Amino acid sequence: MKTKKNIDGYERLKIGSNIRKWRTLKDIKQKDLAESLKLSEAAISNLENDLTDITLSQLEDISLAIDIPVETLFKIGRAHV
Repeated sequence: MKTKKNIDGYERLKIGSNIRKWRTLKDIKQKDLAESLKLSEAAISNLENDLTDITLSQLEDISLAIDIPVETLFKIGRAHV
């Protein structure tokens, strides 16, 4: 998981790659995740590429849609299905 400093110098979590990793491991297409969350594919792509900030509500919805705990999206390291 990457981090990026914001304007105040604090590290910001970048969890988009974890979302993509788990979505792929669960064999869920971006289109299917987008439909289940009532978002566009572009919106999912933007979240996975850390181009847009993600809300806690979105994190919860994504974790339910791909059937993993929210905490897993914050973990660094290898994925275990």
